[in-house]
Amino acid sequence: MSDTRAKVESLRERIQDSNEISGEDREALLQFSDTIYLLKSEYTDYRHDKLLRHCTRIAEQVGGLADSLEDRGATEDIVRWINQTYTNEYTNHDYRTALRVFGRRVSEDSEIPDSIEWVPSGTSSSHDPVPNPRRC
Repeated sequence: MSDTRAKVESLRERIQDSNEISGEDREALLQFSDTIYLLKSEYTDYRHDKLLRHCTRIAEQVGGLADSLEDRGATEDIVRWINQTYTNEYTNHDYRTALRVFGRRVSEDSEIPDSIEWVPSGTSSSHDPVPNPRRC
């Protein structure tokens, strides 16, 4: 077993044993992970770990991950937490992307639910990826 695959399995155990994750979120997270295992040609172990880890943090810190599949208010709570917690443009983007992938892979029709579809997956319009030469 690769180190990254072992990390995924360790994270699944953390999800199963956590007192901070609701039963609904636990079930949705494990379903998400199971679906990613089925889509091995689309997701590397590294990507599986990263997506599952971000969604697990959301479930632990905010909750309502399973609710976000049908409730825009729950999604708004999650996005608000992401925006208040992660000011780094790339980390913020990664969490929003993980939420969208979660929605697509856990929904019954493999489409991003309307309650999540509005979440932007890009970076902000003011983001300049070119390093500031004065800071180098």
